[in-house]
Parts: sequence; C-alpha cells; structure tokens
Amino acid sequence: MNLNYKLKAGIKTVLAPLLFRGYPITLAAERLYLWMDILCKTLDVEGDVVEVGVMHGGTAILAKKLLKRLGSEKNSYAYDTFEGFVEKQVEEELKRGLNIRFRNH
Repeated sequence: MNLNYKLKAGIKTVLAPLLFRGYPITLAAERLYLWMDILCKTLDVEGDVVEVGVMHGGTAILAKKLLKRLGSEKNSYAYDTFEGFVEKQVEEELKRGLNIRFRNH
C-alpha cells in the first residue's frame, strides 16, 4: 500500500464518526427495502452474504447488523471496484432505472 492511500484511509477513519453519524447509505429507499427484505426472507438459505459495489459501506454495515439482530451467523463480504463499473454495466442499470446522480460514483 502506498503512503497516499494510507494517509487517506487514516483521515477517513478519523473523520468518519463526524461525517457519518448515521450509516452512509446512497441506495434508493426502494432498493434498500428490497435488500433488507431479501436478507430476512433468505435467513434459512445456506451460505454467506456478498455485497458488490459498496461505496462507503453503509448498506453493508446495516445488513450485517440486521443479520446479527435476527440471530444469523452468516459471514458478510463487501467488495468495491474503487474505480467505478464498466460503462456497459452502467448503461444497463440506467435502462433499469438507476438514478443518474449515482452514475459517476
């Protein structure tokens, strides 16, 4: 890891409690509800939980806390590209109704 990355990560760690007093969730309310609903309905399904494209990780934190409160022992994994998705994938999401303001995140 280079020094610049370590410095940015350290600053984010220090500032996160001040900047994100709640979980930094950028997911639209309908999609957040759908994700939480799916987690609840699949508690009995074997396997872990994977979230791809986590941005700041707020949804992943919320999902893990929900699973814990429901007594699930599933592992959670959160992945992000850190550079955005392939343009073709973004175009498909836009066709399906992705809010344009998230296009460059």
